[in-house]
Amino acid sequence: WSDLNLAIKDVGHGITAAEQAGAKLKTGEVVLGHLKEAREYAESQGARVMDSSSMYGVIRKDAGLDFETELVKKRDA
Repeated sequence: WSDLNLAIKDVGHGITAAEQAGAKLKTGEVVLGHLKEAREYAESQGARVMDSSSMYGVIRKDAGLDFETELVKKRDA
């Protein structure tokens, strides 16, 4: 896992490189959107430090679940 902001930067570089080559990274664009939403969540939690795996919290929210799993809630309690 990498730092969330580093993941955003790296995925962004991949998307830019693909665009410069005349291609599109649709999956990368979806991932970048999720990573940015995860960063917004982290900022809403008092600039909580998160890694790239936090994008799964966004996927959980889209599915109607809490951002954090029960394991994470218990760990951070």
